[in-house]
Amino acid sequence: MGISANKLLKVIGIYVSLFLIVIVIAGVTGIKITKIYAEEAIGYIKVNNPSFYEQLAKNASREGVPVEKYYYKLLLSRVSEKDNVISVGLGMLRKSKLYLKNTPNLNLSRAIVVSLGIIGVSFFIATLVGAVLGFKFPGSRGIRVMAKFFNGLPSWWVGVALILLLVIKLKVFSVSDIATNNPSLARYLLPIITLVLIYIWEIADFISHEVPRELNMPYIMADRAKGLPERIVKRHVLRNMAITLSAFNFQKFGEIFTDFMIIDVLFGLGGLGSLLRRSFVREIVPPYGVIVQFNYHLFFVVTLTIMTILFIISLVLEVVKGILDPRVS
Repeated sequence: MGISANKLLKVIGIYVSLFLIVIVIAGVTGIKITKIYAEEAIGYIKVNNPSFYEQLAKNASREGVPVEKYYYKLLLSRVSEKDNVISVGLGMLRKSKLYLKNTPNLNLSRAIVVSLGIIGVSFFIATLVGAVLGFKFPGSRGIRVMAKFFNGLPSWWVGVALILLLVIKLKVFSVSDIATNNPSLARYLLPIITLVLIYIWEIADFISHEVPRELNMPYIMADRAKGLPERIVKRHVLRNMAITLSAFNFQKFGEIFTDFMIIDVLFGLGGLGSLLRRSFVREIVPPYGVIVQFNYHLFFVVTLTIMTILFIISLVLEVVKGILDPRVS
């Protein structure tokens, strides 16, 4: 029993690369936004604050650069001492952290708890019930049909269909259950049902087609030749399947995390999906119509939070695989 150092390093390398990509994107975004703002602001300052404009022009001529570029460098110095992409990116992320700290109505901790709570409960139920179905109906074509059917449906479509069925038609839930902002069991139950319904069939299909293959392995034949009870044999099957099941489940966890972001927005749960949506602010500005403003501070905070969660899950997966698989060293 051991943990593969190479695989752990590979996971760390992947997420370090992703983190660097986020830093570069933040840097490019910061530089572009600062340039646009500097060009627009100089025109406004020239008309409305001539004395300040003259001071800027004097300083710019002293450095031998246009006034727009001087003002751009002045603004950028508030984010980073250097004007390269990496330094600006790190500065933007620091500003994003301060933005989160100084904005009390953005409760990131609650969003993380809500997201992981709903995803965790949904994933546990889907795995448990899916495993039972897979063991009970090995090689089932019906389960495979259901898996392909739900795999082809958008998660928001399943959520809307359940709202129409359980809230509007059958009235199992009331409109107030899903419209209220107060945390309650009924408010979170429908999103959990949605996620379970989507993923239970894929997990059941995976297990139902792995069980027959595992039952024909030599070690199972040896167990049966020894006269071991069937429950012991199935326990051995489950233990050996747990290695591939853990990898499969992590892949599904990444997918269920993505689908939760959509379900979160649909049901207004206040999780990470809702926070990510708030980074794109829509405003109606007559006579221009609807204008979408990008809150990059909030976007980068939520993106890094999601990356950190998936990184931790990846490390946990490798540790679990090392514990379950004695061949890993």
